[in-house]
Amino acid sequence: MGPEGEDLSRHDKWLCMMYPRLKLIHKLLSNEGFIFCSIDDNSQAIYKLMCDEIFGSNNFIACLPTIMNLKGNQDQFGFAGTHEYTLVYAKNKKECKFNEFDIDENEVMNVWDIDSYGYYKKGASLRASGVDGPREKRQQMYFPFLLKNNKVSMIKDAEYEKIYNSEKDEFDDNYVETLRKKYEDEGYEFILPISDNGVKVRWRWGWNNDTKRKVKNGEILIVRSRNNISLYKKQRPELGDLPTRKPKTLFYKPEYSSGNGTELLKKIFKDKVFENPKPLQLMKDFIHIATDDGDIVLDPWAGSGTISQAILEMNKENNQDRKFILIEMEDYAESITAERIKKVIKGFADNEGTGGNFSFYEIGQPLLINNEYINENLEIDKIRDYIFFTETRNSINKEKLSTDNKYFLGENNNAAYYFYYEKGKISTLNHEFLSTIKTKAETYIIYADTSVLSESELSKYNIVFKKTPRDITRL
Repeated sequence: MGPEGEDLSRHDKWLCMMYPRLKLIHKLLSNEGFIFCSIDDNSQAIYKLMCDEIFGSNNFIACLPTIMNLKGNQDQFGFAGTHEYTLVYAKNKKECKFNEFDIDENEVMNVWDIDSYGYYKKGASLRASGVDGPREKRQQMYFPFLLKNNKVSMIKDAEYEKIYNSEKDEFDDNYVETLRKKYEDEGYEFILPISDNGVKVRWRWGWNNDTKRKVKNGEILIVRSRNNISLYKKQRPELGDLPTRKPKTLFYKPEYSSGNGTELLKKIFKDKVFENPKPLQLMKDFIHIATDDGDIVLDPWAGSGTISQAILEMNKENNQDRKFILIEMEDYAESITAERIKKVIKGFADNEGTGGNFSFYEIGQPLLINNEYINENLEIDKIRDYIFFTETRNSINKEKLSTDNKYFLGENNNAAYYFYYEKGKISTLNHEFLSTIKTKAETYIIYADTSVLSESELSKYNIVFKKTPRDITRL
């Protein structure tokens, strides 16, 4: 097999590993959640196709070239590589929102003004342009604004309704001129959406309660030139007390350098213990953009644990309570990933600890062997806990188990649960087993290897029989 064949084989194996994991991540995401996927040039194109299939191409947000090495990797062929990519997808694009970056005070002073409602700057012109600009395209959006004492107001509803006759599909320009004379006689300036070359166009805002509210609240910016008056919307900041700005699709800050990630980790461990850890500031910026206070961040490929440090520091700096779940399958999960979290919480070098706490768990043995047989090496209590949790999303209350037989798991929503199982034996749901049940419930969910009860008997006693292991829910 030549080099190209070897590369395809490598990609095939990688895709077979990634696909089921991404499917599970998609399932775990909240409806307003995002996923940020870091990927290099070699795999970006095929990775995007896979993400399009799982998350839906309609939920694709952006492909962000992320500068990690501004000097460039001189070892690469042809071009000195400077960047990776970050693919961003939403679980449901219609329900998600992004936060924006804060801007500094100098930018506030240079770009933004302030009124009684807060910061604003000149936004888009209210006068429409382009192919959909002519008033015939949106007949209901052609009407005058009134201006007096530098304050915008609107004509009356009854007057507006006479401007355009929908039955005749025509504008009454003579009536508009009558309105102009009336309001100019009252001291108003009469402003219609007329293009620079004299064509009657339309406003971007329609005649509705939202526009009336914006006019009442002073959300229109008036700009005068020598021969004209232009109206613009006031663009308000979207987050916090200070104006903000949208993240650009090219992600670059000096702090994003991969060298910064390496130096920070050396400072924590006093040695180089990990290759190419993610830069801390990059992770902070992603978290800021995509999450709010109280959200949970899942990192399924935790590596050195940069996400955890970013969240712990952000929580301390902003008095917030984001939570994190990190998953790492390599053997450094405890010695590096978890150890880093401990050091960040307690403090390291000249860095004060962030405080907080976390729990560390190791993956146990699989419940099923080849998805066909229960793993008999597992402790029976762990199997019972798993069964009850998959059924009820609750843990077994061991204090209430003494009232029934040893196979009883507990009650939930008027149902009693049983896991009839013996290692190395076939369990059969029969009348003898039923005679051991003492708990009174509306429904009985009973797991066993087989059942000799007829469908009518199961219905009579309100029993739902679940065959082991076939009907055990896979999380």
